[in-house]
This record gives sequence, structure tokens and C-alpha cells, in this order.
Amino acid sequence: MQGTKLLIRLLLVLSLFTIGIHLALAQSGAVRPVNIQIPDQGQVQLYQGSHALVIGISEYQDNAWVDLESVGADVEAVRETLEEQGFAVETLLNPTKNRLLNS
Repeated sequence: MQGTKLLIRLLLVLSLFTIGIHLALAQSGAVRPVNIQIPDQGQVQLYQGSHALVIGISEYQDNAWVDLESVGADVEAVRETLEEQGFAVETLLNPTKNRLLNS
């Protein structure tokens, strides 16, 4: 049980770190659509038609975890950045177990 909590915390910290770096790059203008040249077809945007599921958890039932206030804004920023790259994005904020399993 303790190992599972540690793993979840590690994944959460790593996810937030990754999102933070991506948001900083997006705000600095370093993230731009990636176009590739395909012979006899012209240029296409690399991620056009790709799909992403962005899940944000900000409210925890376990009192050992502090609720996170900025998750909603982070999810929205990641959604916007992915959509700019051509992704079709679905977001889930604080999904129930059933909603998460059915997404």
C-alpha cells in the first residue's frame, strides 16, 4: 500500500513537471505546429487528426493528499496547446472511477 502511494505521488509530480515545462515553452512561443513534406502530397501538419485525453485530478478523497487548485487551469492550457498542434482533445476533470474507465 505504501509503495503504491509513493508511485502515485511520483507519477503526479512527474506529470506536473512535464506540464509545467510544456506550458513554459508554449508561452514563450517555442511550441509551433510541425509540418512535414510528403512526396507527391505536399505539406501536412504532423499531429493533424491525432487524439489526446487530458485528465486532471484536483480533489482527493484521501486526507493525506492536498487538493490542488491549479489543475483546472493546467488542463485547459494543455488542451489549448494540443489543439493548436492539431489534436482532437477530450478533457476530464476529477472524473469518477466509472467515467474514467469509460473514456
